Amino acid sequence: MRETIFKDFIGSLAEKMGEPIDARFAAITVFLSGLGIIRNVLQIRLLAEGEGGDLEAIIARAIMAMLATPESQAPQTPAHQATACECPQTAHQKAEQAKVQGRTRKERVQTRKGIAMTAIVDLNGKRGLVIGIANENSIAAGCAAAFHQAGAELAVTYLNDKALRFVSPVAEAVRAKIMLPCDVRVPGELEAVFETIARQWGQLDFVLHSIAFAPREDLQTSIVNCSAEGFALAMDISCHSFIRVAKLAMPLMTDGGSLLTVTFYGSERVVQHYNLMGPVKAALESTVRYIAADLADKRIRANAISAGPVKTRAASGIGRFDELLDEVRDRTPGHHLISVEDVGRVAAFLASEAGSSTNGSVVFADNGFHTVA
Repeated sequence: MRETIFKDFIGSLAEKMGEPIDARFAAITVFLSGLGIIRNVLQIRLLAEGEGGDLEAIIARAIMAMLATPESQAPQTPAHQATACECPQTAHQKAEQAKVQGRTRKERVQTRKGIAMTAIVDLNGKRGLVIGIANENSIAAGCAAAFHQAGAELAVTYLNDKALRFVSPVAEAVRAKIMLPCDVRVPGELEAVFETIARQWGQLDFVLHSIAFAPREDLQTSIVNCSAEGFALAMDISCHSFIRVAKLAMPLMTDGGSLLTVTFYGSERVVQHYNLMGPVKAALESTVRYIAADLADKRIRANAISAGPVKTRAASGIGRFDELLDEVRDRTPGHHLISVEDVGRVAAFLASEAGSSTNGSVVFADNGFHTVA
């Protein structure tokens, strides 16, 4: 019964569309293999524009016929779907299908309950800037790796010549096309990064800002004892630089984009020894919300990733950091700390179109630590 419906459906569509069926037929074949996925119905509807309203009615009738068939209620295995369609695609049809759907690049495919689904996080054709890689263990390095794995083309920065030898292996691993020095305290260096990107690429799709700093003597004392100069410097490097990044990125994000920064739970709750960085990160999170509101009409979104504690070079400046790691591990549901790779996967999602509805948010990547009182 099901095979008859499929064959009649294809025949009806062929008559409506005319010959050759080519790419549209290929798209319909994909639709049949996962009948019931609304997104695919909409894709066919878009492909059918200009062919008249009957196509939508044909699709509706076919779905109703399947729902009326008891056999259609049984779960399908991938093998069942293959025999049900009985119309294998040729290499030409597959290529044409990719063109029609605007996906000429390779896509990872996952199978769930016998239904083929394209990868949700896809950065193919996207270009991004990663600011703040210190070495292979830094959060920015984990994010760069995830961006690269999702298909993005990257530009990366390093702090200075001393840091270059630690950042170069990361840049090579992610095949960074652009690699430039960037110390936001040095006048003109941040601007030079964006000028180079404008000259070489002409556009930008996402930026990860992962830099923070406070003078050790101000970080390792109580908040009431930190100096005005130290507090101002921490705010300038850790928070205001994100505003500068947003302003410089805006003209390059002509098709919209994603601005990301990294924060920590100490912004909203007192964490021992985090000291002046707590207020600084709170300011950064508020800045994210205001940037998100300011740039929303340009389809540029801004979000902060609140990462659980990770043993990085930057974290080494926090007093008794090993004790903090032990405490967080004990209190976290499941008793697992996060890795830079965990943070990277969240960043890749937020940088992709899959994360386009998330804006002005603090997204936690801490294995649930923030949920425990």
